[in-house]
Amino acid sequence: MSSLTIKPSENEFIINHVTDKVYRKIVKELSASEDTKGRGRKIELTAEKLHNFLYFLSMGADYKLASEWAQISESTRQKYMARSEEFRRVAS
Repeated sequence: MSSLTIKPSENEFIINHVTDKVYRKIVKELSASEDTKGRGRKIELTAEKLHNFLYFLSMGADYKLASEWAQISESTRQKYMARSEEFRRVAS
């Protein structure tokens, strides 16, 4: 797997629609659905990972490949999809 860096200007849709507000809403939804006893890992979704994931999706990659390229494990991506309505919305 190679390290890919995405320039913000490469995808106009992501620049216009995946704002910090959207990112914060996703993190809030994911945090709200976490285990209340404090078990498990902290959310590792950064704004850069989210932008990269959506960029690869917009270029025609499927969910599994886009998450791999954005350095999000497939199981983590599935958890994000299940827990966050906003994540599902922007990914589709």
